[in-house]
Amino acid sequence: MGAQSIGSSRTEAAECDAVELTIKRARARLQMLEALAAEIAALKRDPKAQRRLRMNDPADIETAHAAANIAEWRRYLPEACVGAMIRDGWHWST
Repeated sequence: MGAQSIGSSRTEAAECDAVELTIKRARARLQMLEALAAEIAALKRDPKAQRRLRMNDPADIETAHAAANIAEWRRYLPEACVGAMIRDGWHWST
């Protein structure tokens, strides 16, 4: 095995590590968003919580809806696609 092959395999290993780290971080963000979406859904069903947290405020409801949209998209779309949708404001309009 030549020096070039060793360097190439090290580069490939580093790239694989970077991809695995990106996937791990994306999964952690998805879990956080899923938990947030579940918490928001529970709050929307609880009239006392709505009064306490001003969930009757249209801005709060829109924010909760946007967070739920993003969490759902991250279940089945690539992160780059979700990022583009957020940049274009789709999380507010769907």
